Amino acid sequence: IVVVVISSFILLTSMAATIYILRNQHVNDTHNDLRRALYVVNDQLDSKKARMLADSRQLSRADGLATTMQIIVKFKNEINNMATTRGYRDVAQTIYQIATTSELDSLSLYDTDNELTAFSERKSMEQYRFGYVEGYPAPVFQTYQTKPGVQVEDLERQTLIAETSTFPLSLGNTLIETDLIYFEYQKGHINLVCQVPLITEWYNRQNQTLEKTRIGTVKATYRLDQELADKLKKITGFDVQIFGVEDLTSGTLQDYQVFDSEFFNIFNTTQNITGSALGKIVVSDNDYYQLARPFYNKEYIGAMAVLSSMDKINDSTAYLIYILSIIGAICLVLFLPVTLFFSRPLSRLIANLV
Repeated sequence: IVVVVISSFILLTSMAATIYILRNQHVNDTHNDLRRALYVVNDQLDSKKARMLADSRQLSRADGLATTMQIIVKFKNEINNMATTRGYRDVAQTIYQIATTSELDSLSLYDTDNELTAFSERKSMEQYRFGYVEGYPAPVFQTYQTKPGVQVEDLERQTLIAETSTFPLSLGNTLIETDLIYFEYQKGHINLVCQVPLITEWYNRQNQTLEKTRIGTVKATYRLDQELADKLKKITGFDVQIFGVEDLTSGTLQDYQVFDSEFFNIFNTTQNITGSALGKIVVSDNDYYQLARPFYNKEYIGAMAVLSSMDKINDSTAYLIYILSIIGAICLVLFLPVTLFFSRPLSRLIANLV
């Protein structure tokens, strides 16, 4: 009986140790998979930054833009001026085409006074608005509503007062000298924003030379929305949540609505991607491992997180216990008769020796 008890104890201890080691391995694998997923997320955002900068500079290659902008700036205090209407429309159409091709949520051009000249914005997946601004210092918006595939030439113009616009009329008093790219929280969404000083070449007839001239500033925005969250989930295989300052802006796990920024203070370690934090959270009574990165614009404005349900680990552990239990039971069934068979002769031999 003592031999049987000892054998059973050794078998159960070995099973428990195996389960503990393999469960920890599953946890470590999940952590590494989350790190790889966040790396993919950051790489997608970095690629978008590079493309936004390149697409913003693309506007400088538009034919005759420098001359057109000089005329626009000269007469921008007038409305429906015959000298500028065609130029305004051409610039606005160019911006619209670049914005739609580049999948930007908005693209706008500001003149050398940092005042809005033309713009394009995506109102929804199938609705765009573009146009231009004239009549400073009491500006009006000349706008066009359109959908993908509609000929721009067939659109009717609509005049709106400045108060109805979502675009800021000015970028401030200072002209930027270098490219800027940053995140901002605006109207319930996290946006990736870039500003680029727009430089082009024009022919100086007086000096008969090509000269570089400042046209203005381009501002582009890309919204981190539900479409992006769904795309990143398909790529990474994990739930992706995007949070603003207060609550969820977009995500694939609808029960997870509020992110606690203290998460970064509690779980931030040197093992994670710079600035990120990895830890365990509970969502609707379900356990998740979460790896999150913060967004800052001088101060904290939100976060993006990738999550893996612990159900996967728990299920694999339960399956492992089930398999090992079957193997252990089979081993005991086979081992006990052999143990009993050999234990009797050994017991007699020991008794005789004693």
